[in-house]
Amino acid sequence: MLAAGLGLREKLFVGAFWTVGLTKISLLDFRNIAIENITVQEIYLYGNKVEVIKGLENLTNLTKVELSKNLLTTFPKLPKSLWTADFRFNPIQVLDMNLIPESMDFLNIGYNKIHTIIPAKENANHQLKKLDLTFNN
Repeated sequence: MLAAGLGLREKLFVGAFWTVGLTKISLLDFRNIAIENITVQEIYLYGNKVEVIKGLENLTNLTKVELSKNLLTTFPKLPKSLWTADFRFNPIQVLDMNLIPESMDFLNIGYNKIHTIIPAKENANHQLKKLDLTFNN
């Protein structure tokens, strides 16, 4: 677990965005963090070899997430506040449209291994203006 494991929980979540430049983070777990203390709006985790991310939907102020060039195999549940997300260059295989918040404007999930897209429920009202699925196989 990144936040608890490094003992930096208070320091990482100060300010409007959070950037991590570590070489390998296999698990990010936001499930047990005191949500009322988190004001993070943007997370940048490009190229950190993240394999699993849990509880991302609990970051209720999050508007942008950058998780490109990691090792995610499953698409995480996203917070309702999210506007834009970048998941390029991961080995994600299935895109479940029900995990995407209706308010999201842009999702880049190109250069993955997506072979299945699960459609959103009939009553979903997605506001996506751009969905990039470039170079999936």
